Amino acid sequence: MAYEGYLDFQSGEEIRGWVYDSAYPNTALDVEVLHGDTVLATVSANQFRQDLLDVGKGNGAHGFAYKLDGGDATKLTARLPGKRWLIPLPMPSSLLSVWARVPGKRWLIPQRLSSLLLSLWVHLPGKHWLLPAPPARPNVTLRMAGRLEHSLEYGFPHAAQGFSQAVAAADELAIVARLIEAYHRAMTDDPQGKTKKSDLWSSVGNVYHQPIIELLWRRDVQAVADYLRQAHGRGITFGITQGDDVTQTLYARTDARQMVLTESLDYLASLAEYLGLLDVESAEQSGQWGQNLHRDPEQLVAAIKDKIGVSPVPPQVVGAGFGIQTGAGILMGRDLLALYAALRLRHLAGDYGVAKPVVCEIGGGLGGLAYFANRLGLTNYTIIDLPLINVLQGYYLLRSLPAAEVCLYGEPKASAAITLLPTWCFADDQRSYDFLVNQDSLPEMHADYALGYLRQARRNVRQAFLSINQEARAPQSASARQSVVRDLAQQAGGLRPVYRFRHWLRAGYVEELFAIEPG
Repeated sequence: MAYEGYLDFQSGEEIRGWVYDSAYPNTALDVEVLHGDTVLATVSANQFRQDLLDVGKGNGAHGFAYKLDGGDATKLTARLPGKRWLIPLPMPSSLLSVWARVPGKRWLIPQRLSSLLLSLWVHLPGKHWLLPAPPARPNVTLRMAGRLEHSLEYGFPHAAQGFSQAVAAADELAIVARLIEAYHRAMTDDPQGKTKKSDLWSSVGNVYHQPIIELLWRRDVQAVADYLRQAHGRGITFGITQGDDVTQTLYARTDARQMVLTESLDYLASLAEYLGLLDVESAEQSGQWGQNLHRDPEQLVAAIKDKIGVSPVPPQVVGAGFGIQTGAGILMGRDLLALYAALRLRHLAGDYGVAKPVVCEIGGGLGGLAYFANRLGLTNYTIIDLPLINVLQGYYLLRSLPAAEVCLYGEPKASAAITLLPTWCFADDQRSYDFLVNQDSLPEMHADYALGYLRQARRNVRQAFLSINQEARAPQSASARQSVVRDLAQQAGGLRPVYRFRHWLRAGYVEELFAIEPG
């Protein structure tokens, strides 16, 4: 239902507030008073308040109060029975009376909560609220809200969380030896050599990839294995899943962990909505609102597995990844994005009537999309990526899909379920595919490379190109900005738009489908 309410008074002896359900405006609700996670009492929010009646809150009889016999009532919180979220604290009226804006702009400069309110939030038992960053840092709360598909009206969700733990497998060293050999073959055969154009990924490589590149050139099998086993916390996954800088921040700061956990729970609830397991909430109506973000993640994971036949929690073969702690292991937000894209690919194959689709992914990241696609029955899959990132993907896929045939660059291809190839191999006209997919990387490439992929697609992709990307046009270098896929498709020619809509899971991202017109 559409609940509203606040805790609007706390003294050393008493806690007061109001709450009501706009769908049933004249019905009194019960309220649980908590100290930490302990319910001290359940009281009825049935006290009449003229201020509530004056602003149209039903019949006005929605106030509640609880007096504590001894102890400190300022450490109490309140919630509706059975709900995971707390009735919020209001901002002090003094914060709402004065605003500021840049001349000529319609938007207001966001206010920072007062130190008094922050000190109260710091001591709220249960830590249901995100602690804003220290004053010297930007206020991340408003930007964080813009990254979510769900409302934060009832505060930040809380759930079990942790970092993934991975152990060495019996065949790990053999896997890594194969990866090293494939990497050296690719670097030897690279037709571009040192003439590559600068873009966001070349800058990332210069800063974050040098340690693993050195280990690969030394052919140090054990050291490479140790590095890849903890890849979520290493430089190789910067911009892909986590990287070393983000991992150190997550270990050190509770507010950073709360932000990432909230985003992951947001993806999980959105995936459940996409699959029809949860109703999509509407702020416009007086029905359910604000609750999906606070659902039990274990129940959602189980429901998704029952619905699609595949667990959204992948094997725990790479360590240091932060996410939702489930009975099956850590569930990262990137896992859910990969699963959604794999579901979309399977749906497209059905729409186009292709029983055994041949799929090519440009820029495969960790390999999560390939993993879930394989689990969903798409067993002819190729990833085109940088030779170094092929190493990461090979480690992840060979360990997470031990029964599948994974073919690395330069290895004989028999009936491989997944093939990993360096970037220049996409220009091979002897290779053809039914579907091309790119998620979260095409705009970040040099525009010439991105255009080259789309122009080549007219020669070796039979059906369609699926794009899941952002359109921020953020700076890519000192002289260039990131591309936008629809502009690239228009420049490439022969890619007819089929649909375009906002991504189901990821705020600020667009899902587009382009039919391929041979040329």
